[in-house]
Amino acid sequence: MRKIWKILNNNFVGLFIGIVISSIFYISQKSKTEISYSISPTDIITQSGISSKINVYYDTILCKDVKSVKISFWNSGSTLIDDNVLLKAYPLTISPTYKSENSNQNDTSSKIQILEVSIVKKTRDKLGLNSYCISNKLNNSDRIGIDFLNNDGLEPREGVTLHVLFSTDKDVSWSFTGRIKGNSAPFKIEKWQNVNSNFIGKLILQFFFLAFTLLMIFRYEPIVDHKPFKIGDYIAISVISIGSLCVLIWFIVTFIDYIDFKNLIELFH
Repeated sequence: MRKIWKILNNNFVGLFIGIVISSIFYISQKSKTEISYSISPTDIITQSGISSKINVYYDTILCKDVKSVKISFWNSGSTLIDDNVLLKAYPLTISPTYKSENSNQNDTSSKIQILEVSIVKKTRDKLGLNSYCISNKLNNSDRIGIDFLNNDGLEPREGVTLHVLFSTDKDVSWSFTGRIKGNSAPFKIEKWQNVNSNFIGKLILQFFFLAFTLLMIFRYEPIVDHKPFKIGDYIAISVISIGSLCVLIWFIVTFIDYIDFKNLIELFH
């Protein structure tokens, strides 16, 4: 055990471990195309059964319970997401379904009506994205369609928050569907309450790797105190040089991540 600890406590070994960990963490973030989304708790605006003399209308539509929910989605990968990477046969769609298995999906009296959908927050003001309601009179499921405008798309860690006003007297769950070319996995859902802590946790982890690598470099004691240089000396100098370059790149990436994470967190306030 002492020999193992002596090896791990060696400055050169520590520096090498720091570089390897940072490089693996950086490479794992590359070339990933992914969409994540999160659903806020539902707010009840009006509730049926309070009084038979009270009727609620949205424009000319007679409503039962009127509820609202916020739906945020963002590019959680590292590549641009636009119409070129999405399959046209599987457009971006947000759909509500009843939570209860006993709900009759063909009962038009319990139809989930989406009354209004609007974009309330964007990470980029001029983001070209449109949301709209898709009414379906054949069954009980209205849906929300998402389109990109003017050949725009979601850059990494860009996203939007939608505010949805809908009418139903039952509990509803929401799903965000679509298809990215070459990726058949469903979109990743995050709990609304945990999104901020997840973002902050990822950022802290990146700063930890950055600090660890910096510590290993600054506490490294040069072993080159003689001439001519030996092969081991050249290897040591090369590792330190590569390590310094990795730290510089990682510092820039971490700083950019901080700005992007900060903008993303604003979606959930």
